[in-house]
Amino acid sequence: MASLSGVSVATASLVLNGKGSISQEVRRRVLESADSLGYLKNVHAAATASRKSSHVAILVDESYEKAFEWNLVRSILIPLEATITEQHYYPMLIPVTRTQSVQQITDKVVLSGAGALFSIHFGDRNLFTLLEDREIPVIILNHDRGAHQFYSVTDDFIYGTFQATCHLLSRGHRRIVYVDYERPDLPGVVYDRNAGFDKAVSECGASVQHWRITVPDIDSNAAIEDAAQSIDHLGGSEPLAITAHDDYLAAKLYAVLRKRGISIPEQLSIVSPGDTMDYSLPFVPQITTYRTDFELMGTLAGQMLLRRLTEESRAVEALKVQHVLMERGSTRDIRLGAESSPTCF
Repeated sequence: MASLSGVSVATASLVLNGKGSISQEVRRRVLESADSLGYLKNVHAAATASRKSSHVAILVDESYEKAFEWNLVRSILIPLEATITEQHYYPMLIPVTRTQSVQQITDKVVLSGAGALFSIHFGDRNLFTLLEDREIPVIILNHDRGAHQFYSVTDDFIYGTFQATCHLLSRGHRRIVYVDYERPDLPGVVYDRNAGFDKAVSECGASVQHWRITVPDIDSNAAIEDAAQSIDHLGGSEPLAITAHDDYLAAKLYAVLRKRGISIPEQLSIVSPGDTMDYSLPFVPQITTYRTDFELMGTLAGQMLLRRLTEESRAVEALKVQHVLMERGSTRDIRLGAESSPTCF
């Protein structure tokens, strides 16, 4: 292997063990040679079997457009770390972006010397397969890609949107706009949340008027303005309500609609599944949400990994965490009486 990659035996050994000050080009050549000869899988299988690695990698997407999710990630990380450190496993963050190739990310994890990996809100089936083939156990958190093929703890994306929409219906709203945005990295989440909205509307009869608006670019102010204008133009004598894809989108719509002179919740109600924003900050609009229990998600994921590492868990586990209502005053109850309550609850 050393001769195949054009380095000394000592250099090859340092690379395989994640040690030494070795250039990225040399590391790449050694890892490619080791992979072609079948060495990498054997090296990591031995490390896992002997439990020599006490470090657990955590993939975190550091893309600019994902910055708003840090509050979500932090809520997961704190209980996760507490759970695994009790058993003397220690987390290390590995920043990644969607522009990096599967091989680049795999190399990062392999070179870190981690004996296991958590992937938070980031995923690729090929990546997870490569790591599992190298005997590096993977736990997926809050991501739909491969959530049933691999060990995972995720949000119930359908039920979250269903609950959020039912919250509006239970308060008498019969004119509801579902607003989502394009997410090429999470098409399953987009599909599931649309399905949750459909389920809520269909279970409450034909009396519900509903519309859909898709924002092509969540980070485009012009796209948010266009969506707000479309909502404003719906008019009507009865109050309008919005179920937003998540509270990041809801907060942007809230700000633009207020700027257009629309009072929330007096003139328009807004609710969303998810709870990614830091609501302790004074400039964050107070959106009523159905919050995923991210703290429980972190604890369950930590426990799942410990079961895998001690071989107590042999079958793939896929857990879903439910939601709790966080009432922050962005929805209005417009019922005239109990008889106006929907029949779908």
